[in-house]
Amino acid sequence: MKFPLALSLDYTILDCIFSEVDRTYYVLDVMCWRGHPVYDCQTEFRFYWLQSKVEEEAVKLAEITKINPFRFVSLQSVPCSSESICQALAAEYSFQVDGLLFYHRQTHYTPGSTPLVGWLKSYMVPDILGLKVPAGPLTAKPDYAGQQLQQILVYKKGPRSGEERKVTGTKNYTILDCIFSEVDRTYYVLDVMCWRGHPVYDCQTEFRFYWLQSKVEEEAVKLAEITKINPFRFVSLQSVPCSSESICQALAAEYSFQVDGLLFYHRQTHYTPGSTPLVGWLKSYMVPDILGLKVPAGPLTAKPDYAGQQLQQILVYKKGPRSGEVRPGAENGSYELEHLSTPQQPGEKTDTPGKMDTTHSNT
Repeated sequence: MKFPLALSLDYTILDCIFSEVDRTYYVLDVMCWRGHPVYDCQTEFRFYWLQSKVEEEAVKLAEITKINPFRFVSLQSVPCSSESICQALAAEYSFQVDGLLFYHRQTHYTPGSTPLVGWLKSYMVPDILGLKVPAGPLTAKPDYAGQQLQQILVYKKGPRSGEERKVTGTKNYTILDCIFSEVDRTYYVLDVMCWRGHPVYDCQTEFRFYWLQSKVEEEAVKLAEITKINPFRFVSLQSVPCSSESICQALAAEYSFQVDGLLFYHRQTHYTPGSTPLVGWLKSYMVPDILGLKVPAGPLTAKPDYAGQQLQQILVYKKGPRSGEVRPGAENGSYELEHLSTPQQPGEKTDTPGKMDTTHSNT
């Protein structure tokens, strides 16, 4: 999944393990950092690049904020030598250690299962690798050690002796563009970049939205469930054609979440991370003034008291120092005009999430 982090509008894609207990993503690997893809770089370079970038952003990544409600911690990597492995097993950690991952140093990033990445429980190292390891919590054999090792060996064997079990789901990763609501533990899906290993970055908007909607309908039950493996719900937001009738119907509809406004996508553009003139945004009450449409009266189209001031702020923000000069996009993890979103109302809880963008209108 793509994480906005609070770094910049240039997207970052990380391979992580999530701990719900301490609300932390433990980072294993990096695929793209601030718009710079490193999929095809060798493991040694990717780990060096990841560590150096995490050190630069250490303070931001360790903070839990409204924009970034989770911490990101890069896991330690060491050379695959007897000395380094023993030192790693003797060290103390602030989190529960499950085992060791062994990466081929010259391989590219490969999603899913691959023979170029191996895993061992820490107590298995002496038996499997033949190393003399220091005594400690990580190397102490639990009572079920023999049974667990036998289960692994049985699983790796196929139906006949010596036949290896085929690995499934090697390219089952999905990358979505979402807005996260911490209140209802839900990712509201705006767009799709890759679904189960099939990239759609370079497909036009109309196809991406059709593809996303059809796939979400197929997986509706799984995506709506909150489980230990998937601690969040995923809800695909509605998209409609950019016609007067469709926009009015969308503004008259009722929603189960708080609506922030409308997003307008160019129907033939490819996916573009960050701000782009091919995707526009309007508060719902601005539609009559900006688009000249006669809209139905309702909660979404009622003008708040601050409407005039908010519209003026947007116009001022979009102007650069000189007349006609457009201000560049924001350099944080939020959408461009998030600070101009609906002000907090009297009596509203301070933990209310950022307002949701509900309607994608193709232009």
